[in-house]
Parts: sequence; structure tokens; C-alpha cells
Amino acid sequence: MKIGLDFDGVVSNLGKLKAFVLKKVYGVSVPHTKADAFYIIENKILSRDGYIAFKKLIYEDIDAHLFMEPVRGAVTNIKKLQADGHEVKIVTARTGVALDVANKWLKKHHLHLPIEGIGFENTKHDAVKGFDIYVDDLLIQLSQMMDVVPHRYLFSWGYNEKDDEMGIAHRVKSWHKLYDEIWNLEHARKKRKQKHALHT
Repeated sequence: MKIGLDFDGVVSNLGKLKAFVLKKVYGVSVPHTKADAFYIIENKILSRDGYIAFKKLIYEDIDAHLFMEPVRGAVTNIKKLQADGHEVKIVTARTGVALDVANKWLKKHHLHLPIEGIGFENTKHDAVKGFDIYVDDLLIQLSQMMDVVPHRYLFSWGYNEKDDEMGIAHRVKSWHKLYDEIWNLEHARKKRKQKHALHT
């Protein structure tokens, strides 16, 4: 199967890095599970323009990849998916220097994955055509690809726990669970093919 992954929030965990920079640069303590745009702007920690500047600092610092941690289980399970024969690709909002940072991070963690950047204000709709599965931590992105990706998964974090994913995506709370979901999908698909072959 062709599997698409968002980078930030699915493969890499920016929460701890954001919380660290907020504390170091702005003197503000924020739980790493809440260090997203909605929480930071809604709680007036930074203005919308201030958050854009903060995000640029985080995403475009070429050394930032040294401090980004993988989402727990991501590296191991991505390699397992590849070993199972799946085609895995990252489709991210990152472009330019921010995309270079992501590429450096992938190499650091010995992940050999194609990565496509589409821009922070753009939909991923066209970039994920032909994918069987896509995983994101933003429900808005998943809602925009309902007509092109049959199996959509929302990777669960504190900042999206109140999002109603019903009808848009299945929520998964860990990479272990995500791997099991994909394995079950592939197993069911193989059984359907075998059944079809028996009747033709």
C-alpha cells in the first residue's frame, strides 16, 4: 500500500522543542502536549504574528533537527512498514530551509523516505492523490483529502483531543496502534484478493 505521513506531529515531535524555545526565548512555560498554534494564540502567549515569527524560528533553524525527538515508536514502525513492502512517503507543509531541516533529521535517524513540501498555507489534497493511507495530526488536512485517500488517520495529541474526527478519520493514539491498523487493512485486502481469485 502507499502510505503518506505528515512530518511534524506524526514522525517528529516538535512539542518539546517548542516548549523549550518558549521558555528560553519568551520566558513562558507551556506543557509540551499543548505547544501548538491554537493553544499559544488562544491563551495570548503570543499574537498570531508573534506565533508566525516563533514558528519560523523553530522550523528554519538548521540546528533544530538536533533537538527534535521522534514521536515514540515512529522510527521503528516506519522501518517495519517499509520491510513489509509498503511505499511510505512524507508529505509536509515544510518548504525551503524548513524542509532541509526535516531531511537532515530523517538522515540522522536513518530513515530513507521521500519527502514532499507543499507550503504552510496549502492543502495536501493534490499531493496525496493515489495514496491508500494518510496520517496527520491536523483534522483540517484530513478533511480536505476525503475524496482521494480512502483510509485517513488522526494521530492523537492533547491539542487535537477535542476534535470530532467522526466521518473524517480514525483516531490513533500510538505508532503501535497505527501499525496494527495498517497491518489489519493489508491483511483484509489480501484476503479479498484471494477470495476474488478463487471465484474467477
